[in-house]
Amino acid sequence: MVDKYTSYNDSTSDILLSNVKIESRCNEGTFESLLHKKLMNKTAIQKARIKYNLTRKYRET
Repeated sequence: MVDKYTSYNDSTSDILLSNVKIESRCNEGTFESLLHKKLMNKTAIQKARIKYNLTRKYRET
């Protein structure tokens, strides 16, 4: 398990990021419906980490 001080780079977040940019054009920047579909089987901690990485990467671009 990744601890909170380790940087979390996951190929899933990179794949989701490309989908989020497309999705956000249609849904005015909303991540929730996409995250719900893609992350249904993840734990709450995994969802939080991926969502954090997506929002951080999305704001940097």
